[in-house]
Amino acid sequence: MKIKFEITDDLVHKFNILMQNELGRTLRAVYIEDFGNQYRFGYKDSQDNGGGWHFELDKVGDSNRIFTLHCSTRKLEIPLDCIKDLKTFCSYIAQVRQMQLDYLNKK
Repeated sequence: MKIKFEITDDLVHKFNILMQNELGRTLRAVYIEDFGNQYRFGYKDSQDNGGGWHFELDKVGDSNRIFTLHCSTRKLEIPLDCIKDLKTFCSYIAQVRQMQLDYLNKK
């Protein structure tokens, strides 16, 4: 099973708004890009000293329609239905981001 996003300014704008709502902060330099076998979702966060975050979603899922979302050393398995709902997908991005922060804070 393979997913395909039509990356438009409207999609990036919606992603920006939903991620800001999810994280409770203003984001900048928000983007979505086709990255070969993955889609990359990213932003810069002024509360993280201007640092950037990016997350990769595999374009090809398994036979159960499960796709993998990556963030550095952490990953989550996500059902296709949750990716199609952008608000739910943004909550998964926030979850994998928190997993990465927890990992870094334990080091």
